[in-house]
Amino acid sequence: KHALEIETKIIDGLAELGILKAKFQVKFFPKAESIYDLEHYSINCLEDIEFLFSANYGEELKPLAKTISGGEMSRFMLVFKNVIAELDGSETLIFDEIDAGISGKVANSVALKIAKLSKKYQIICITHLPQVASMGDSFYYVSKGQNKERTETQIKILENEQISEELALLSYGKIDDNSLNFAKNMLSQNKQIKLNIE
Repeated sequence: KHALEIETKIIDGLAELGILKAKFQVKFFPKAESIYDLEHYSINCLEDIEFLFSANYGEELKPLAKTISGGEMSRFMLVFKNVIAELDGSETLIFDEIDAGISGKVANSVALKIAKLSKKYQIICITHLPQVASMGDSFYYVSKGQNKERTETQIKILENEQISEELALLSYGKIDDNSLNFAKNMLSQNKQIKLNIE
C-alpha cells in the first residue's frame, strides 16, 4: 500500500521538475525460496526491494542504480526526500548539492520546489547554483583552507552586500556592475516568488 503511494508521489513530483514521462516502481522479491523459511524472517519482513526507473517515454523500467543520470538523480532525491519526510514526520531536510548536473529552466524548477518545501520544513541546502542559492532566507559561505598541519572548514554568515557579491561570483565568476545587478535582480525576483508561495 505504501509502495503504491510512494510510486505515485514520486512520478508526480518528477513531472513538476521536468521529467514528464518518468516511470517508477518499487519491486518486491522474496529473500527466501520458501515463505515458510523462518530463518529469513526479520523486523523487515521476508522481502527485499529494488527501485526500478525509466526517465524517458518508451524505455523499459530498469534498476534505478544502473540507469539514472546525475541530473535525474538530483531531481529524484529531491522528490524522494520530500515524500519520505511526509511519511516519517521529519522537520528538517538537508540537501547537499541536490542540484548537481542540472541548469537553466530545470534549476529554476528545483529552486522553486525547495522554496515550497521550506514552507513546511527547515531546509539546509548546500549548492553552487545561483538559482537555488538566491532562493534562501539565510546565507552562509563555507570554505576550506589549510593551516600548517591540516585542512580546516570555515563558515561565515553572509549579510547585505556580501550575499549579492557571492551570487555574482556564482553566476559570472567575477564581481562587477553587471554581475551585481544580475544577482540583486535574482534575489529580488525570488523574494517576490517566495511571498506568493502558499
